[in-house]
Amino acid sequence: MARVQISDLDPDIWVGWAHLEEPYAKFPGADHAEQSLDLSRLSVDTLKILYQVQQKNAQILQCKPASLKLDKSAIKAILLEVKHCAKTGSGFKVRRRFLEVIEAGNAMGRFDIPIPYVPAPLPPMPPSPFTHENMERRAKITPLLAAFNYSLKESRCTVSSQAWWGQVLLSAMLNGALVDSVFLMELVKSLAGGDYDPELRWVCLYPVKGKNPPKHPVLRRWFVDPVTRLILASSINGQKLVMPEFKRVSDGQNVYSCISAYAKHHEFSDKLPGGIKALLDGARARLHLHMPPWLVQYASDRLVSTSLPEHVWERLMHPPSKYVSTLTSRVVPALAGPVSMLDDLDDEEQEGGDEGDEGEYESGNALIEKDETLPAQLRELGGVLNSKQDGPQKRVKAWLAANNGELLPSVRILGLWAAEHLLAKGRGRRIKRPRTTYQMVNCIAGRLVGQLGRLDLTKLGNEGAYLEVYQVALEDTPSNGVRRIVGRALKSLHQYLESKHGVVPLSDHDIFRVSGRGNAAVDANLISTDSFFQISNHLEQEINKLYGAQVGKSKVASALVQQLRVVLSLGFFCGLRRSEVLGLQIQDLDFIEGISITPENPPEFWIEICKNGLRELKSRSANRLLPAFVLMPLPVLIEVRNLWVLRRNQIRASDKAQNPDTHDPLKAITGTEPLFKLFVKDGKVNDRDLNLERLTKALKHLNDDEGLRFHHLRHSFANWLTVMLWLGEQGKGVFLPEWFMPTEHDSRRLMISASVRQSLLGAAPSNTRSMLQISSLMGHAGLDITMGSYIHLADFILGRMAYRLTPKWDIATLEALSGYSASYLYEIERKLSVATPSQIRPGVYLDSICARLLLDGKNRVPVKKKSTVNFTKSSAVIPPKNITTKTLQVLEIFNFLEYAKTVSAPQNEDLELYPIKISSERYGYPLEDLKIWVQQLKSLPQGVLRSKGVPLARPKYNRMAADLVSKPEQISVAMTACELLKKVYQGEMPGLGKKLACQKRVQELLSDFLELWIPGTQLSIETDSLPKSKRWLWFLRELNIGTAIDVTHTPSIGKDFPSAKRQRQYWEGQLEIGQIKESEPKVSDSTRGKIRIDLDLTQISKGGGEPQHKGATILFGVRATLSILALIQCAFLD
Repeated sequence: MARVQISDLDPDIWVGWAHLEEPYAKFPGADHAEQSLDLSRLSVDTLKILYQVQQKNAQILQCKPASLKLDKSAIKAILLEVKHCAKTGSGFKVRRRFLEVIEAGNAMGRFDIPIPYVPAPLPPMPPSPFTHENMERRAKITPLLAAFNYSLKESRCTVSSQAWWGQVLLSAMLNGALVDSVFLMELVKSLAGGDYDPELRWVCLYPVKGKNPPKHPVLRRWFVDPVTRLILASSINGQKLVMPEFKRVSDGQNVYSCISAYAKHHEFSDKLPGGIKALLDGARARLHLHMPPWLVQYASDRLVSTSLPEHVWERLMHPPSKYVSTLTSRVVPALAGPVSMLDDLDDEEQEGGDEGDEGEYESGNALIEKDETLPAQLRELGGVLNSKQDGPQKRVKAWLAANNGELLPSVRILGLWAAEHLLAKGRGRRIKRPRTTYQMVNCIAGRLVGQLGRLDLTKLGNEGAYLEVYQVALEDTPSNGVRRIVGRALKSLHQYLESKHGVVPLSDHDIFRVSGRGNAAVDANLISTDSFFQISNHLEQEINKLYGAQVGKSKVASALVQQLRVVLSLGFFCGLRRSEVLGLQIQDLDFIEGISITPENPPEFWIEICKNGLRELKSRSANRLLPAFVLMPLPVLIEVRNLWVLRRNQIRASDKAQNPDTHDPLKAITGTEPLFKLFVKDGKVNDRDLNLERLTKALKHLNDDEGLRFHHLRHSFANWLTVMLWLGEQGKGVFLPEWFMPTEHDSRRLMISASVRQSLLGAAPSNTRSMLQISSLMGHAGLDITMGSYIHLADFILGRMAYRLTPKWDIATLEALSGYSASYLYEIERKLSVATPSQIRPGVYLDSICARLLLDGKNRVPVKKKSTVNFTKSSAVIPPKNITTKTLQVLEIFNFLEYAKTVSAPQNEDLELYPIKISSERYGYPLEDLKIWVQQLKSLPQGVLRSKGVPLARPKYNRMAADLVSKPEQISVAMTACELLKKVYQGEMPGLGKKLACQKRVQELLSDFLELWIPGTQLSIETDSLPKSKRWLWFLRELNIGTAIDVTHTPSIGKDFPSAKRQRQYWEGQLEIGQIKESEPKVSDSTRGKIRIDLDLTQISKGGGEPQHKGATILFGVRATLSILALIQCAFLD
């Protein structure tokens, strides 16, 4: 296309379209409604875009507002032109800004155009932190900073305990961005309690705010800044810290008293601002010079983010590399969500129904009377309701009467609801307390009035209109907890509208029911890029082995591998929910075919998330457009494209087979065909497909974390994108410590942070919308949801940014703090990496000194980058450690062996050895051991590994060799048997003799059982041997099922044998059993006949001290245990 000239464009273009060139902080208002755009100030690229839009629809650009209406298809066509003519790499940015103009025009009445997908909303620019007031606050602590740094030269002089803590707290505040008095007090408790990293890299804080603290407070990991770390390292020396004696009531007063003690000791009390508030305000104002606004908000506890649990955090420093058969059981408390900025009220009596606890409606909602964005009359209503005067119902009624005719209908109905419903007694409903009434109105007032304006809520008409209003109000909530509170208030409001104004009922609709976890449970977890590739590789290797296929040979295996890997990729790199991934259609992927994907010039590749026939969306905000070519690594992006091409070809081939005469390749595809055909059933997403469990199982077992779910891929996306956008702003150099994410895949991924940030946010050195961009890409309605529930590495980023606060000390101060000589300190500095950026170099230098102190002068062993993924084979498997799990898993191994025999072995593989080989790789046991077990399996009695004790004529395909011990009671008795035999085998029961004698006893018991067991029974044996019967009875009694023993004697017939009575009496006396049943005599060689020992579990009485069991099939757990331990020759008992 020829270069566009200004003369090619209509001169009457609205000034709002300048947003395409340079984004507005605030769109022009009504006073600029007809102002035209100065085209001479636009770039060639913007002129080109405007020209293409003008060709499609000139009216949309015109300056005069005309309430232009366009349908969704028309606006999508314009967006397609905008995308094609935008400069390479800026298509997403330009389309987003284009839709922001449309959105602003809709709000002004200029347009009536539907938004095909929700763009990142244009956020209000935060007020500049560099105000006169903030500069004054910062100026007040500038002398304090100088005085504190000077005082550290005398740090080794003796000070009181309170003054020493004052030094630590003041350092943490000024140098570590710990700018909250509650956090500072929690730091004292954690240090005194030893809840910190041995190398003093971080401290675990559990701050509690409000009168009603949560049962499990938020974990906030504070990363110790270099100055404070050096102070602690030079002072602790292995000694336990002692809590100072606090005499004040509030945390702030106690913190200030410690700091004052230190300032007084070093004679700079005059430099302290007058009170803890002024001191903290100055420290916060200083942070704005070094950190982005969202991070200052997090440091100030205005944005809440839950840190990772200890085991997840450890995983980032010590990445797992093996598949763990048995997951480690951890008790991880449900971590509390965002803390309300307001103090919680005391617990009040719970009402019946769905009203919940009074006092809870305050959480997560600002006070309406103080929100200047709301209409004045609504703020006035809030003031009336929040008044401390008596007679709240009369006050509201009087206010409504005084303002009759002037109120917005939506404000009036809220006042009537409060006066006639909440503050009035009704049938089955008590009067709400004034405070609760205010809170219920407060939590929904802004959400409703902002939508309705002058619309009357009593006259919306049909059910759908009410549902839409309530749905929008519910979507605008920061968390499930607040959403649940808003839902209850809306339900109460609609009940009032039904009873007093006769509106349509919504009793059968579940819109007010909110599922999922609320504020009381932030599920903080994630995986690394390295772990992603391990899981992807494991899925491919595992499935190919199961199907007996080499890579690419089996169509079934290849299709399953390809679709599972793409599902995994879209969750991890694009942050999609599982339903969003599985519900993708062919038309949702937008790219130009035929263009090769290269690192130098990746073509644009977009994924649209929108509602379709396969699945719904969680909210309106979930409708979004994702730049996959920016978010995904090239190999993964190619894999996604290949799946799309394969599905396209399959659809065309299917249409050609069905319609050979009328087949048209272009018309064969409608676009609504599912991308993931394997996971669609009856026209809907089938997220219960068992093959999806393979992915979840790999997630858990390759990270040894039973709490991991597919949804944590979304958490991973949010956190790693946050880290990458932060790193992209830092410039060149090494900003991450070597102990963090020491794997090759993670390092390579983070190396492209700058290019990812530039593609998403542009090349400006700083950007206030980085966190909003992440929130938009995730489909969240607000930043509070993203920060409160998904971002878990804000603590780490804050800790790294605190390095910018580190002062550059002279050598005298360093000598005083460290105790090292000047020459030794110079040597440490010379060894610093040249890649260390200048802005954090003083902090890294102090860290090196601190590391020498902690290691008694020794150099730290350098951390080597690990490569934990071998793409030619699965990750090594670690067998279970628990004896019961190991023993019972052998049953699963035998079943898998039988299944593996049915699949075709690859070429050049031994047909008999191949099933054993892949079983060894799958379960982690040595190949030689499995060979022996397979041979021994043939010697077991028929049916002994079946729950009913008899062989099956037609066993299930996954139970070919044995039934599994799966019921809880079966596992419980199996565990008791395993622990008992292990205890005896290891000689931990001295009453049975020495260790060798005990081992022999166990071996004989296992051998006896296989010899004496009666097929078709659960645990019955028959023998004529007294020692064997005694061993068996001892075992049953040790299992606490002694009262269930039922012994029957079968006497021998013959002239040389004693009488039947004498034979029975012999057994009764020797076995010390009061009464033995008698059966019919049989011809036998046994002098005293045989005895049969059965178990009747119904004989166990409730008060007898032995556990009761339901059903004899639980004994299969014991039988399987004995059989397997005998087969493997007690190998697990060592």
